[in-house]
Amino acid sequence: MGTAARNNSSVWRKVHASTAPLVRKSNTETLCGLCDLVGRIVINPKDGERYVLLESSAAVVAKDRLFKRKFCKFEELINVPTLLEK
Repeated sequence: MGTAARNNSSVWRKVHASTAPLVRKSNTETLCGLCDLVGRIVINPKDGERYVLLESSAAVVAKDRLFKRKFCKFEELINVPTLLEK
């Protein structure tokens, strides 16, 4: 590989355009299909709280088959008695 190719940062760096489990692409749909909750944990820069995104998009593999939420606080993700009282 020539010097020009080595200096090109796009050769050495991969940009991830989506968030999905770290398994083979062919197994991602099968793995996520077996789970009722699939989400992405994010930290809100304004308040420092952890949230779980539970709505799928082109960039995120996520779902909530139990309560149909789009997002929730991390602490409330599987706090079932509190959710059933609402």
